[in-house]
Amino acid sequence: MSGAWIAAIVALWIVVGLIALVLLGVLRRTAYVLERVESQLTDAAGATVGAPIGAGIAEHELHEENGELVYFTDLLGAPALYLFMSVSCEPCHTLAPQLEEIRHTPDAIPLRIVMQGESDDSEALELPSWAQVLFDANGESARAFRYPATPQVFALDERGIVIDSLVPGSAESFNRLHARLKGGDRTANDGAAAVLTRG
Repeated sequence: MSGAWIAAIVALWIVVGLIALVLLGVLRRTAYVLERVESQLTDAAGATVGAPIGAGIAEHELHEENGELVYFTDLLGAPALYLFMSVSCEPCHTLAPQLEEIRHTPDAIPLRIVMQGESDDSEALELPSWAQVLFDANGESARAFRYPATPQVFALDERGIVIDSLVPGSAESFNRLHARLKGGDRTANDGAAAVLTRG
């Protein structure tokens, strides 16, 4: 084989590799769009996306950044917002820096960010220093909250009852949930069972 043929074959493989990278990027974007459409269609059909309003969240284990075990019931006692994120979620990368806009004031509802995966994964996201970051390494929290995709935020009352939930598009999305929890607008079933305790 001559040098020209070898150069042509190498150039062809480089072009094939570049096309594969472009197609991979398109497929990742398409998957995200399809997840969002599915979520919106499910909402429009009246089905529940995530744990339904008025439901109690089952006991499960989480871990802090230092690896210390935290039980969900240990987090109860005051209303809180639970934001579920993952490093592989592109909208999470857009949302994370905007969370600094939610000023943490003494009367603010606590924000607990639950990351899918291990604690070293969170460094890829710019998370606010004032929020409590927890990790769901084994998927227990995902099963307890029943959320279909990230990001997803749930407003829980002091008993662990779901008051509201949404897919946040920006930091402004949190204002509605914050207002419902602060203002006492809790239309969830007051007779709903509280969190299942650990046995």
